[in-house]
Amino acid sequence: MMVLAVLIPALLLSFGMKENRAFAKSPAEPKLFLPETTYEFGEIHEGEDVQHHFIMKNKGTSPLEIIDVKTD
Repeated sequence: MMVLAVLIPALLLSFGMKENRAFAKSPAEPKLFLPETTYEFGEIHEGEDVQHHFIMKNKGTSPLEIIDVKTD
């Protein structure tokens, strides 16, 4: 048994953003918003498969291109 927490700071860095905020210089730029940056799975038993989906929203007006994703 072990407790796992998923952290995605490397994912945020790959977008060139800081923390879960993106400051657009103009309204015509993409603006990444992550309502959730961690997820606590709780107890996981050996051999058990787990997954969680992180929602990413573009609150800007131009397309947000995800070019590279890296996880910790």
